[in-house]
Amino acid sequence: MKNKKGILIYSLFIVGFTLFLTNSCEKDDELPVLTTTAILSSSQTQAVCGGDITSAGSSSVTARGVCWSTNSDPTIANNKTNDGTGTGSFESTITGLTAKTNYYIRAYATNSAGTSYGNQINLTTSGVIAIGESYQGGIIAYIFQSGDWGYIAGEIHGIIVSNTDSSAIWGCYGTEINGADETDLGKGLQNTNEILAGCQTPGIAADLASSISGWFLPSYYELYLLYQNKTAISGFSPPYWSSTEEDANKAWAICSSGGVLLIDKNLVVDFRAIKYF
Repeated sequence: MKNKKGILIYSLFIVGFTLFLTNSCEKDDELPVLTTTAILSSSQTQAVCGGDITSAGSSSVTARGVCWSTNSDPTIANNKTNDGTGTGSFESTITGLTAKTNYYIRAYATNSAGTSYGNQINLTTSGVIAIGESYQGGIIAYIFQSGDWGYIAGEIHGIIVSNTDSSAIWGCYGTEINGADETDLGKGLQNTNEILAGCQTPGIAADLASSISGWFLPSYYELYLLYQNKTAISGFSPPYWSSTEEDANKAWAICSSGGVLLIDKNLVVDFRAIKYF
């Protein structure tokens, strides 16, 4: 009986000690608790917002502020402010933003256990989105209309064209590339990817157009939409290559009157890269 009683006491001791250690560890690893406050004011290049830290967690808050990015769920590895220490509400000023751009913002707080984040909020900086305006490294060349591919009611999307001309051959004369014959709006990226898969010659128009992520060679109809707004696009002067292939030897280009030119793919012609926004 004494042995059984001793075993019971020992077991209870072990359970209690384990719970003590567990609770102690959990307490030592608690992150701060906080929320992100709404945008108080904003302009083309800056915004004022902040956060509210309701609990420091297991240790003092040693850093706090807001972080932001054009991608969702920003962290302190992205852009961030430094707005002191401790709990409670704080205000933060974000600078260096780009006009007409959507940003994701979260408040953050750091203690010895690590960094935690508040809820995510969105901000689109002010500025007029219009054809001919500089935007995201190029010029807004076309804004999607109701019925267009890519049109979303209540949102503004369209085509951005590069600021300057480049020149190159279309590439792979004598080789027909399956899937690179699309002409419509929304098909330029597909055509370009098909060209790059079927014609791996460095320095061709599709290769140069896509040298920066997100950019590509326009389909013929996308190029025609640019032509319709040519007066708003600095230096726009056809002929230009499209990404639309005619056959093994020729591809489509647009001429100075807006019509189709079928040009040998081994000839050097100007082109303008585009991207969707």
